[in-house]
Amino acid sequence: MAASQAAVQVFLKTLRGMDVNKFRMSNQSKTIKFLSSIDWGKAEVLETLMRLTPDDYHRGPLTNDWGGNSSVWIFGSEITVNLTDKYRIYIKLSLTKSKQENWFANMSFHPTEESMVFPLAKPYKQWEVVKHA
Repeated sequence: MAASQAAVQVFLKTLRGMDVNKFRMSNQSKTIKFLSSIDWGKAEVLETLMRLTPDDYHRGPLTNDWGGNSSVWIFGSEITVNLTDKYRIYIKLSLTKSKQENWFANMSFHPTEESMVFPLAKPYKQWEVVKHA
């Protein structure tokens, strides 16, 4: 079941309110290879995340399969690199809350590998997998 628009807005507001020093980048090989191939780093990823809206919401909150006391949210975003190269990006984020601190982790940031449906988007939005050269 999809989260409500209000729940997604709260999640995104929390994301935007986080100290960027509390943001951790994924060390997942797919994400590292993709970001390296487009010459992006933490700053560009954060910029993309700060532009997410409820229309970009795909799924969540889900249980974090990496363990820990965190929820996982999945979004999709279209990015343009070098003015011409367009990618549809799968974004998996986790928000971890502990007594000591709260922090976000970017668990995935790479081209989509599966179809994505965006239940809060108006008008309805669905992506099919697009292979990139």
